[in-house]
Amino acid sequence: MKLSFTTFGYGSFLPWVPAYTIEEAVKRIAGFGYDGIEIGASRPHAWPSDLGLEHRKKLKKMINSYDLEIAAICPVVYEFNLASCIENERKDTIKYYIDCIQLAADLECKVVVFVPGWIVYPTSYEESWKWLKEGIHKIHDRTRDLNVSIAIEPINSYWVNLVTRTDDALRLIKEVNLKNVKVMLDTQHLYLERENPIDAVEKCRELLVHVHIADTASTSSERVVTGKGSFGFESFINVLKKVEYKYYLSAELWGPNPDQIALENIKYLKTLI
Repeated sequence: MKLSFTTFGYGSFLPWVPAYTIEEAVKRIAGFGYDGIEIGASRPHAWPSDLGLEHRKKLKKMINSYDLEIAAICPVVYEFNLASCIENERKDTIKYYIDCIQLAADLECKVVVFVPGWIVYPTSYEESWKWLKEGIHKIHDRTRDLNVSIAIEPINSYWVNLVTRTDDALRLIKEVNLKNVKVMLDTQHLYLERENPIDAVEKCRELLVHVHIADTASTSSERVVTGKGSFGFESFINVLKKVEYKYYLSAELWGPNPDQIALENIKYLKTLI
């Protein structure tokens, strides 16, 4: 297992400040001893249309100069819903994910996080599910040769209402039946859905290609530093070792002092792995 930290913690996700350039975020994350960095595909860090090929080459060279790998590309999803009842939104979402996958390929990154979307009332579950599968196939048709995994992320049902549990993600993977469609898990979403994280990992096994790490404060949606909440990471790390998980534990954390968060997170996780 390897450890990474998200650039969302340095200003490309809520809260809006403090905000840093991608270069500054990379320098700080590397300084704490992380193996990799998860890049948010949003401004000011890596909005795909902002980065031409030469810019991408320079970005990869800069990241590698700090001995970091790019663990994953993580999209923003507020205006991108593959299950939307609005046709233009579905089209924009397909284009955005294709752009994110191309960005990942150009940066020699093997994983793009994929949020499956949500039902817009009064659209039916069945119709939303159909649009979701059609969209994944369209994305795959344009990116099948890029050697990048689409990592389906179940999101807790406080936030979405379509793929909220591990079983939902595994059903989706089975139905689309595409080799590069895998699964990722997020510890906060597992906790809020009252899933047993041990069972979730054992269900996924070789399909699991990415993990978001964050602790949670009881039943709230607040993310807290790993080891300071209610999740319980010792058994989770042990089951990842059991299934021989070899990819990244990527801290998806943010707050007013991202440096302290990044430092406390890696100190705690290193005691476990």
